[in-house]
Amino acid sequence: MKKIDIPTAPMILAVIVGGTMEQSFRQALRISDGALNIFYESTLALSLIIITLVLVVYPLLRSAKIFRRKAN
Repeated sequence: MKKIDIPTAPMILAVIVGGTMEQSFRQALRISDGALNIFYESTLALSLIIITLVLVVYPLLRSAKIFRRKAN
């Protein structure tokens, strides 16, 4: 992981919490009879999804903007 510069903390967290998250995901789908709208039906869930998307997309757009400036 050091060779390809992958941080260890998120990887450890994924290994520890990943199984529980997958089990909860399957349980939610079973309760909703396979409908995915259960994940964005409530206002709180939708707000968290939007915040997560902004936190993921903003740095990518910023990096692309910086990369374009260097290319010019």
